[in-house]
Amino acid sequence: MPNIAKLVEGIIENRIRQQAEKSIPDNHFGCRPAHSTTHALLRLLHNAGLAAVKEQQFALSVYDFMKAFDRVQRTLIVQKDEKYDPYLILLIDQWLTKRIVYVCHRNSTTEPYYQENGIPQGSSI
Repeated sequence: MPNIAKLVEGIIENRIRQQAEKSIPDNHFGCRPAHSTTHALLRLLHNAGLAAVKEQQFALSVYDFMKAFDRVQRTLIVQKDEKYDPYLILLIDQWLTKRIVYVCHRNSTTEPYYQENGIPQGSSI
């Protein structure tokens, strides 16, 4: 990705993060500063320890969604983002719409095609 595109994505990411942090519950750990996998595991162990001390039952349910990012419907992302400023919604919609993808390997390149679903990989947004 060109450096200018990375810079622009970083600016957009900061704007989105500023608005999103207000509405994301503290127990959501994905893609957030100071909310890493380690933090999630520490909270899990802490809560399990509290339950053990109080002699209470403790249950855990874990899901692994294969190719979750590849299957996201982009229209749902834009609908969920309606709580953000209108200019950010427009930017996100334009960023997700009509994305052309192609693969380069050594001296060959695939034909370009439109990626209709999923979130682009390798982006900070």
